[in-house]
Amino acid sequence: MYNLSGLCVWKTVCALGYFPLESMLSIIDICDEIILCVDPTSNDETMPLAEAICRKYPKTRIVEFAWLKGLPNGTAIGIASNYALAQARGDFVLNVQADECWSPELTKRVKTLWPQLVSAMGIEAFEFKVLHLEHNGQQLQGGGDWQRQKGSAYTHSIKLWRNCPSYHFSPDAWSIQAQGPDGKWDEGNVRLKSRIIESEKWPVLHLHDFFKDTVLERRRVQAEELWSDTPHYGATYHAMRDGQGQWAGLFDSDKWDATTSPFEGLFPENVKRHLGAHSYVVHWEDWVE
Repeated sequence: MYNLSGLCVWKTVCALGYFPLESMLSIIDICDEIILCVDPTSNDETMPLAEAICRKYPKTRIVEFAWLKGLPNGTAIGIASNYALAQARGDFVLNVQADECWSPELTKRVKTLWPQLVSAMGIEAFEFKVLHLEHNGQQLQGGGDWQRQKGSAYTHSIKLWRNCPSYHFSPDAWSIQAQGPDGKWDEGNVRLKSRIIESEKWPVLHLHDFFKDTVLERRRVQAEELWSDTPHYGATYHAMRDGQGQWAGLFDSDKWDATTSPFEGLFPENVKRHLGAHSYVVHWEDWVE
């Protein structure tokens, strides 16, 4: 049997309105260990949350890595993620970003499926459907339909793969890459890849810009710190901040107060409880011993 390491890479994830606890808990049942790679400079509840998780769950452990500053095109998270990857002890690794979560149905199906495919077919990497939601889980990111989400950079991503030097994270950590004969690293070079068909029905959920009160700060961090060399992020931040174009009236919409979502049938119960909340809150009373 193969061992599986889960990777969670966090920096100020509570204050910025991610779902650190929920994302970690959504994969804990299928992982043999989970690495919480935390930036120690986080000035919110991120480190106390990680420490509390490790006290409760023996299979989790913290590694610290301070994100590098002044790097172009979001590469800071890619470097931090590759550091976390280097600490993994499992035969395979599974990455869940702090604003992603898996439905219980997906976890249940994948738990037995992926080892079978590795044993029978030698599969080395597994690609999953990703459903990008935004604004209190009320709509698909940027519009579009289930198959073609207009505002998202991708609809499928490699989330689980063999732990070996042949693979590392892409610069923005959205997927992984392999080195080709020409020496270049690219996702297209990943060999023996299989798509998890079950994820077409039960996709990985990307809970983008979920909380009203943290959307602008997340966008500012993207524009000024992570993707400062990419004009698109700066233009989007300023347009959203000033209520221009498609962002006019965004923060006056009653969508932020809705306590149900068209997609909530895919949500774990601990994500549903955040519907209608304007900022992320750790519900310590539910799970800390």
